[in-house]
Amino acid sequence: MLRYHIPTYEYLKKVTAPVTIFHGTNDETIPFDNAEKLQKEVFKKGDTLITIKGGHHNDLNDFPLMQQKLDSLLSL
Repeated sequence: MLRYHIPTYEYLKKVTAPVTIFHGTNDETIPFDNAEKLQKEVFKKGDTLITIKGGHHNDLNDFPLMQQKLDSLLSL
């Protein structure tokens, strides 16, 4: 997967609906800095970055904050 370049910053600019990104601070696959850069440079009004402190790439669902925020988003 890492050998494929996925230009999220380009795709995100084309999305008109609000976007929520969940990202762990200990992600070894996609560095957390990438999410912060998207937030700073590409996010539009209504987009949200949910930071999961201590989260890795594949364990975010183990964190109560992830479950709480996802439940909140799905209940809208």
